Amino acid sequence: MPSKGNQYFVDAVPHVARALPEARFFVVGEGELHEELVAQAARLGVSDRLVFAGFRRDVAAALSAFDVSSFPRCGKARR
Repeated sequence: MPSKGNQYFVDAVPHVARALPEARFFVVGEGELHEELVAQAARLGVSDRLVFAGFRRDVAAALSAFDVSSFPRCGKARR
């Protein structure tokens, strides 16, 4: 869903990858923007670092495998 802001996560990948060359990035879940996000990763040259893992029932196990989790969100910032 666009409101989840995953396009911002993909935008951040090349910046983080420059600072942390060993980093790998995962998007867990599926949705209407999948193809757009895959194309965005290709345009940014990070397809080899970004894994689109698809839908997972074992959310807790998936999250526990990561060193850092990000939940980007678009919209107005709350203060």
